[in-house]
Amino acid sequence: MKLKLILGLALVLSGYCHAAIIDSLAAKAQRHISSTNLDLKTRYYEVSPTNLASGVFLSKAEGLGESSGHAFDSNIPEALQIAEQLSQVKKQDYEPRLLDSAPILFVAVWLHGKSDDIIIPLPPTFGRWKAYQPYSESEMIKLLKPEAKKRIKEPPGMGD
Repeated sequence: MKLKLILGLALVLSGYCHAAIIDSLAAKAQRHISSTNLDLKTRYYEVSPTNLASGVFLSKAEGLGESSGHAFDSNIPEALQIAEQLSQVKKQDYEPRLLDSAPILFVAVWLHGKSDDIIIPLPPTFGRWKAYQPYSESEMIKLLKPEAKKRIKEPPGMGD
């Protein structure tokens, strides 16, 4: 154990250790993990159309614990591989989460960082935004707000 700690410190101090997509639930000694090993079903967040319509997004996303699974789940590894290549991810750590707003048919990988967040929508997007395109929170609010307002005005069962 001491050897691993010394080796880890040597890598950090030498500059060979870069920021990463991290598993905050994993042991601190094993900070960097491969995107293929992540199971985002346990980090499932949902945002309501009402909050989106008022321009509030990630700050009101509710952690729901575990997802029962989606048709979108098979697209998560590709989104995480794209995320690992982003310059922001190389500069700071991000915690990966799965973000959903079911009435809007919006599901994304949400990378939560200390100074910013990155949202990567998963397909299918029905032509409303680009799948696997990294967006900032403000960019996603601009795209999602009109759709959320539309969904709130529709009677239940309409627009499905």
